[in-house]
Amino acid sequence: MIKNLKIKNFLIFFSINLAFFSVANSSSEEAKIDRQDQKPHIYLVPQQVGAVCFLSCWDNYKKLQNIRNNNNGEILDKEFKPLGLCKSRYEWFLETAEHFYKWYEIFRSERDRHESPFESFINRVLKGSITIEDGKDYIARLDPQNQLAAPSFFPHLLSRKDNHLDANIVRLPSTTDSKDQKVKIFGHIMIFKTHQMLDDNRVFYNYGLYKLMLMALGVKKDNTLIADGATDQESLEILQFNKAMQASDNPWKAINPEHFLEYRVAQLFKEDNALKQQAAAVVDVFFKTFGFYQDAKNLELVTKMQDLPGEEQMLAYCFCHNLRNVYAASISEKALTSILELEDEQVKALKSADMDPLDPLELFRKRFTSLKSISFSGVWQTIKQKLNLRKNQDMVSFSSHGSVFSFDQRALSAQKFENKEIANLLGFTMIDSGYADGLKPFYQYH
Repeated sequence: MIKNLKIKNFLIFFSINLAFFSVANSSSEEAKIDRQDQKPHIYLVPQQVGAVCFLSCWDNYKKLQNIRNNNNGEILDKEFKPLGLCKSRYEWFLETAEHFYKWYEIFRSERDRHESPFESFINRVLKGSITIEDGKDYIARLDPQNQLAAPSFFPHLLSRKDNHLDANIVRLPSTTDSKDQKVKIFGHIMIFKTHQMLDDNRVFYNYGLYKLMLMALGVKKDNTLIADGATDQESLEILQFNKAMQASDNPWKAINPEHFLEYRVAQLFKEDNALKQQAAAVVDVFFKTFGFYQDAKNLELVTKMQDLPGEEQMLAYCFCHNLRNVYAASISEKALTSILELEDEQVKALKSADMDPLDPLELFRKRFTSLKSISFSGVWQTIKQKLNLRKNQDMVSFSSHGSVFSFDQRALSAQKFENKEIANLLGFTMIDSGYADGLKPFYQYH
């Protein structure tokens, strides 16, 4: 059994390394492209190039539904072979790059519409929204034990852009096929623009991308859909962005709140306060996440939090984020450290300290399948039941990283887990656009 101090040290250690875990950073896994001198892996769904997981998740959801519609609801046959066409990361990139870039064009167009509601939203966020810097100040003043922690999970809409990101634009594979040259150049531009979503210094990260996604879905911060004819400022800001995304082809054109896991979970929390309180009590399995949000509301920072997603939405985000971590840990230690973007040296430091907290059996029997009256696992079982998922249901999730959670039993059987017990409790597989090296996903083939 892990001692309380051991758990505390583990959480502190991981929080110090949160700088390696951010949706908008081009991680080594996401940036990796199959080398020309090796036979590349092929994938059932596109694998991202650059920080586009918030777009890839919806694009992959659509592709999965197309496969299911053509194959009686299945994406794998009885022998676990793919029922859709598989391609390499580079081939998928050539197919999706222009489609993804449309999103940035729409975003910039709406941002720059003079005296429009969405421009007002952007300006308000830039001038007075809660930021990463607020998180660092809070930790230094009130949580000195974690003052070195990168506050990735402190509630914020904006983050400073790392100066090195644009200098390290992904280099695409060389090719002798001249018809690919235009797309290759176009890809460089797209990846560069990923890190210029607002201005030269600040970009939407983590909760900010989540906020934009909710706005594109037409969802207000109280988790209600905008009403026809609504004239309040929040509805007008959302309506402009929502209509713009639906008017032109891009990965967010046909998104639906019913297919978005965080929206559905937030709605459950809104309708069932007892379930909400239970989730809030157990949500922070790995890191302090929702706890930061609760703390910030009791500080002077509350005046800067008006544009964050609502409380139920924030809790749903944190809960689904931890589902993602638990899922990776049920696959392997390598999978968990991969999605946390920890370098080998950080993992070695954990083990040299004799913490070894990455073993799912040791950690999750304490934190996930607790013997207390409630546990993270128990709350998740209740949520799953209330979601009333149909057979082979796929749901998009975005909680610092975008992916598809598939409640497909055939896919669950096809995925390899070191801890099948926890995987079965979760009941889903994660179909992702990145981290394939660590996750060893069932949809990756030679």
